[in-house]
Amino acid sequence: MARLADYREAVSEVAAATPPFTVDVRGVTLTPGAVLAQGFPRDDTLGTLRDNLRAALRARGLGDGLDQRYRLVTAHMTLVRFAAPLREPERFVAALATARLESFGSTTVERLELVFGDWFHTAAHERLIAGFQLR
Repeated sequence: MARLADYREAVSEVAAATPPFTVDVRGVTLTPGAVLAQGFPRDDTLGTLRDNLRAALRARGLGDGLDQRYRLVTAHMTLVRFAAPLREPERFVAALATARLESFGSTTVERLELVFGDWFHTAAHERLIAGFQLR
């Protein structure tokens, strides 16, 4: 939080140079801890945005924690996170099978939000720092 202004500046700079982009949402993926909707960007704008943001953060000495777990390349959306083990996992998986390849439409990303929170985006822990319109 001590360098919040630097983070805000980096995101603002990148957002100002990034056009809105569209993500097609098709199918779901089940992980041990969540259900995800699969997002497929129509072009490379999201990848370019991420690369530019990495560069802007590193230029400000903020890149140490980037990509520690893995390099983000997907455009998934978390639909459900499990708070406890499923009681009937086979039944749950069977119910989701019908949505495995279902098309859920598309969304156009026109705004970025810089938030402070935890990995699970717990509402009680999440705070909006700033919003940024894409150009």
